[in-house]
Amino acid sequence: MVTARRILLVDDEVPLLRLIESFLIRNGYIIEAFEQPLQALAQFGTDPGRFSLVVADVTMPQLSGVELVRRLAELSTDVHMLLLSGLPFNINQFPETIRGRVDFLQKPFLPGMLLEAVRRIEARMPTPAKPQASESAC
Repeated sequence: MVTARRILLVDDEVPLLRLIESFLIRNGYIIEAFEQPLQALAQFGTDPGRFSLVVADVTMPQLSGVELVRRLAELSTDVHMLLLSGLPFNINQFPETIRGRVDFLQKPFLPGMLLEAVRRIEARMPTPAKPQASESAC
């Protein structure tokens, strides 16, 4: 049985946020969606280990996706991030320590392209350790 991964989704375009959220839920993911990047950052900060992936728009009010990635990377060295934008974007602007955990998907994209990007990122993530069976009987 595969455990669903929890994704933090952040996009200030509410119709797109809801569309992506429902699509990812239908594909077995647990989603916490936010329109406001500062609220998403605060939620992430309460338990950074809870999220395996952050999917965020690059251009948002209050806090850009780029700055959001930088702050999330300070809170967790394990979380991976997928940035979305209608404008070209270069991941090389991030320090090398972050760059390996950040991917980019150009808008507009088809739902299958999003799912492919998420699965490609998941394939690079370490698999959680399985608990070892105890030798003593319960």
